[in-house]
Amino acid sequence: MQTILVPTDLSDLSLNALKIAADICRTRQAKILLLHVVPMHATALTCSDISFPVGTYDLQALLQENITTALEELHQITARPEYQGIPIETAVCDNTDGLAESILSRPADLIVMASKGTSDFEKFWETSNTETVVRFATCPVLVIKDPIQDFRPEKILYAVDVDDQLKKWQRYPFQLNQGSEDVDGYFLYVYTPSDNRDTEAVRGWIEELALSKGMAHYDIAIRSDKTAAEGIISYAEEIEADIIVLFTHGRKGVEHLLLGSVAADVLNHTQSPVLIMRL
Repeated sequence: MQTILVPTDLSDLSLNALKIAADICRTRQAKILLLHVVPMHATALTCSDISFPVGTYDLQALLQENITTALEELHQITARPEYQGIPIETAVCDNTDGLAESILSRPADLIVMASKGTSDFEKFWETSNTETVVRFATCPVLVIKDPIQDFRPEKILYAVDVDDQLKKWQRYPFQLNQGSEDVDGYFLYVYTPSDNRDTEAVRGWIEELALSKGMAHYDIAIRSDKTAAEGIISYAEEIEADIIVLFTHGRKGVEHLLLGSVAADVLNHTQSPVLIMRL
């Protein structure tokens, strides 16, 4: 892994994503790209408070001033003692192309981002941008909901479907389960009202999946719920999962609406960190 992308609106919560990225960097030889997107409306708002007539000021110059200020703030953040020895690059841009596109246009091996924050990021997560990043990112996406002091996920919940692509080898962006748990992972399959798969067949398939991953000690839970997302969130709370791992194909059209909505619903309603892995 070479680059971890951390979008930030400079709020405490979004900067917690930076702390987690730094924790990952300490175990992986990688650099962090700390990205701040200056909202275009911030420039317009600043200008609306100026008393002189329209046309007597330069919007582009004002935007550049906001970018310069943001770069200075990012420099102060990265100079903090807790980030010494961590290679961090900073970048600031405007959101002319949209927040999601600003993130997705930067090459990265992992995206670490907070689920909500202040200013534009609150609106960002209330719209389809969350789903856009998850859907179109070509790398794993780690979404943080609450501040985490020491990111060492040990109790791992893998929410799975009966999809043979899951049996293919996948490179996780950081170590899952650091050895203190008695099991390597918790597998969950959620039956919804329209699901008529045979329970024992599902259990057998998950056992094959665990074998393909080299897991010797694991737990299998097969639950029923109104939706897959509700079942995942409920079980994660029950076992007090440190992280939920979801898998997405980045599909389009109706198939995406049926499958992609599960990840979006989990992200919107759980307080657990969520790692989205693209198959």
